[in-house]
Amino acid sequence: MSKVVARASAPVEASPERVLQFLRDYREGRQRILTDNYTAYRVEQGGKGEGTVYAYHFTAGGRERDYRLHVGEREDGLEEHDQMSSFQSIWTVLP
Repeated sequence: MSKVVARASAPVEASPERVLQFLRDYREGRQRILTDNYTAYRVEQGGKGEGTVYAYHFTAGGRERDYRLHVGEREDGLEEHDQMSSFQSIWTVLP
């Protein structure tokens, strides 16, 4: 099976601590940056960083899929692993 890797980066005018605090807030903060491709977003467990489990339905390019992600902490960010596939997101925050 092939592996697909996508990367994106953007400067943010805030301290790394503030950015991580925002990214860890799955109940309110995270929803503010989601596009219309994400629907049925819900937090199933936790809501602030490590141990959070959240889910959503994603539609793009004529395809649709459900995700259920478990959140783990990294020294420089967050790791999110889908519990229904090999999909993962890694958020890295650098000064």
